[in-house]
Amino acid sequence: MKTAVQEMFRYESPLPFFHRYCTEDVEISGQLFPRGTKFGVLYGSANRDPKQFPDADLFDVGRSPNWHIAFGRGAHFCLGNHLARLDMDIIFSTLLKRFKTIELCEESVKYKHGLSVRGPEKLRISWQAA
Repeated sequence: MKTAVQEMFRYESPLPFFHRYCTEDVEISGQLFPRGTKFGVLYGSANRDPKQFPDADLFDVGRSPNWHIAFGRGAHFCLGNHLARLDMDIIFSTLLKRFKTIELCEESVKYKHGLSVRGPEKLRISWQAA
């Protein structure tokens, strides 16, 4: 379950977008960015980087290692990450114990569009009790 939960966070980052600012002048790939430059960090994009994640668009519950940045890194690492991981572990472990099958009722899922919030507009599922 732990690798599955990690993959859920990698595959659909809870926070797709966040701003960061240069604290000093920096040169990246020959481009100079002065102190104070505002950058948009796209966690979801980084978590689909094929150089970091083989078959990056594939949802793989056994993916290991899985060094995603869904919760940030360093000084900005999300303080709630342990609670979020524990919640997901409990939720999905409980669902798998209580239901024999859980299936998507539609061929495809329509997602909300936006940089700060993502997720399905609706998620129709069917299930059979264990």
